[in-house]
Amino acid sequence: MQTGSLNDLKQGRGYRFSVDSVLLASFCESLTGNVAVDLGTGCGIVSLLLAVQKPGIKLYGLEIQPELAKIARENIRLNNFAQQIDIICGDMRLAHLFFKPGFADIVISNPPFGKAGATRLNPDSEKAIARHELKGSLKSVVKAARYLLKQDGYLAIIYTAKRAKELFKIMDEEYFNIEKIIPVYAYPGNPAKLIFCLAKNGGSASLEIAEPFYICNSPGVYSDEMLMVYQAQGHNVCG
Repeated sequence: MQTGSLNDLKQGRGYRFSVDSVLLASFCESLTGNVAVDLGTGCGIVSLLLAVQKPGIKLYGLEIQPELAKIARENIRLNNFAQQIDIICGDMRLAHLFFKPGFADIVISNPPFGKAGATRLNPDSEKAIARHELKGSLKSVVKAARYLLKQDGYLAIIYTAKRAKELFKIMDEEYFNIEKIIPVYAYPGNPAKLIFCLAKNGGSASLEIAEPFYICNSPGVYSDEMLMVYQAQGHNVCG
């Protein structure tokens, strides 16, 4: 799978997708539906991975940064998914300008983890916007998902474990019912790094807290589970 601006890759600049995006796509594999929206699609990696997993689903990526939206479109073209994935350059806080209410069966997002002003910003503006809430908060993501989703549709988010309490509070305020949580660890013995959260728009549901997912068995050595994720998505990985 081809991703990213070749010139930026050579120069070491610009946005990069990380393991967060790969895991988000993998954890969504069992979800069913005809239409999905990827909020903050970045270079389009999650939409591309989902398109491979789900040939019958129509995907829309919403990205506020024009240069990233351009890269996402190019990535989709290079990988021959132009018929399945549409990229829209726009602000998720203005989702009503691009989509009708109840448009999607699934909304996915790997939102910025950092609060604006809480930590030093990356000097690269593209990376800063991708990593910090400069163009919309966590609440913006959940509110946009609430607007976009059909009743009983699903919101799937991967997020920093440090802000899990805030995520759960916002989901409750927006009438989402959390169905599944997967804690993600860098390796055994460390605190959880990420959480995957799957929530239903309305209704009631029992909560499943899944087995922990370990990215590595030890520093620099991928776990069997992580290797299986990469292999299923067509990546070549050396552990």
